[in-house]
Amino acid sequence: MSLESAQGQLRVRCRELGEAVTELVTIVHEDRPTGSDVAVVDAFTETVSELQSSAMDAAELVDGVPEPRALPARLSRIDEAVAGCAQTYWRDLRAFGPVSELRIAARRGRLEWRTWQRSVEASQLRCELPLLDAQAAVRSAWAEAAELLGLYLPPPPAMTQTCHDQTRHDPDPATVSAVAGTSPTSPSRPTTRRPQ
Repeated sequence: MSLESAQGQLRVRCRELGEAVTELVTIVHEDRPTGSDVAVVDAFTETVSELQSSAMDAAELVDGVPEPRALPARLSRIDEAVAGCAQTYWRDLRAFGPVSELRIAARRGRLEWRTWQRSVEASQLRCELPLLDAQAAVRSAWAEAAELLGLYLPPPPAMTQTCHDQTRHDPDPATVSAVAGTSPTSPSRPTTRRPQ
């Protein structure tokens, strides 16, 4: 994998997450039954809006990366947005408390309330896989950035022990150049691909 393919995968996964959350938002807001202006439903609607905000932030941050080499510098903010989306999803929507509160509110309402509540839960479940895929894409991007960084860092110096002091041996320039994929005389040029 290259940093370019990691960026492409991250872009696709964040867009898929945004689409799944947008479907949930549409069901929650537009299909909401009349007369459902109760505190539980209002709080749930607000939470779904927060989920959408985090998902849209993640997609916009990935789309704002101009080229693959700029991804590592922006990856922490993308990771934060995806993590915020996951926290809202698991803690505020899919946990036992919020699910049971919404079910209780739907049982107190008319038949259309229960139908709406079942549609909401089905849409929530459709958000789970895109969320997990987006988290996996973030981890893959981090792994790729870390692996490429390792190619440009010199290996740790070899150390030898003589009596009570340590003598440092600097690495051979040819070895460092071979690891970085450059010649010892030419300046290294950054790349987004690992040497084959």
